[in-house]
Amino acid sequence: MSIGASASDSCSEIGCEDFDYYYDADGGDHFDQSPAPGSILCDPEYVEYSCLDQQQVEDLFDKIVKELIESIPQNNLKPELAKLLLHLNKWDVEQVRICLMNDSKQFLIENHIINDPSNHPQFRKPKITNNNYLPKNQIPGTSSIECTVCFELTNSSPLLHLDCGHGFCKSCWQMHIETQLQNGVSSHITCMNTNCSLICQKDFVLDLLKNQPCEIDLKYEQTLFHDFVSSHPYLRLCLGSDCDKIIFCNTSKAHRVICSNCNIKFCFKCGSDYHAPASCEIIKKWLVKCADDSETANYISAHTKDCPNCNSCIEKNGGCNHMQCSKCRHHFCWMCFRDWKTHGSEYYECSRYKENPQIAQEANHLKARRALERYLHYYERFE
Repeated sequence: MSIGASASDSCSEIGCEDFDYYYDADGGDHFDQSPAPGSILCDPEYVEYSCLDQQQVEDLFDKIVKELIESIPQNNLKPELAKLLLHLNKWDVEQVRICLMNDSKQFLIENHIINDPSNHPQFRKPKITNNNYLPKNQIPGTSSIECTVCFELTNSSPLLHLDCGHGFCKSCWQMHIETQLQNGVSSHITCMNTNCSLICQKDFVLDLLKNQPCEIDLKYEQTLFHDFVSSHPYLRLCLGSDCDKIIFCNTSKAHRVICSNCNIKFCFKCGSDYHAPASCEIIKKWLVKCADDSETANYISAHTKDCPNCNSCIEKNGGCNHMQCSKCRHHFCWMCFRDWKTHGSEYYECSRYKENPQIAQEANHLKARRALERYLHYYERFE
């Protein structure tokens, strides 16, 4: 499905952005809404896209996964693991392929699939995997095993663990997964240990959800699918209420797309109502101001910052400068926004942040107060 007419080949001679549309005083528009082939006119909003259902998108994912697996000689990469790695790397097949070919073990460690022995030396020895239980939690003099979450003793069922070796009872794992699903998390469900970020893969989660209400299983599958769609640069979930269509568009720029099912129109880049000629950044700021009351908007502008990886709004109400985005799990410094992996150990003072934090905060409050007054002046007239 596409909007507008096909752009002509002559656009390569005269760029579309250099052509000025204009309006005549007699009421006539001096541009053709549907330029004929070969015409010098072209539609700057023209873009080709498709409205897909879930099965079509699943087929697309399977095709990408198959392409990755076949591109790696003598591999034993399972499709579900390949799919997760592609999702974690924004479906960049070439990047994932190169990383797996160069150092697959390090790549899996960086993506929190397998454990890094240097971080947990006590788990370097091979673990018993037939019954998935961790002997170190055994109570001396008994055959009972203690779960470190609920502290219940069990001698009938083993503790379950990921590659990291942190073992917990089945009921605690199930409660952990249900809680994460309620928070909208599926592809980033991690180990329950405080200092462990290993990801629970799909087969591990589905095994835990056996004999659970089918609604939980379906919710996990659907939330996981939405996560995979959201990470793909050319896919967007339709914003229509109860609409399950997915828009595929081979671009990441701001274009208007229309769902063939519910006819809702939105910007493909940011997912808001189509807002041309305003940019996505401008409309995002405007929607924040309009959606919140004046005090909330003032507080947000003065006390929050955007995640440097996914642009989610984050509030810091204490603690050190080491921040982790709850949405994309990106670690960064609150002061300089650098990736924490390369930042160092400056938890409370950032040497890369050159300005005086106290002066900067006072200036931020003053700027927010003046911006609020200016906004209210125009918003009252807008209403």
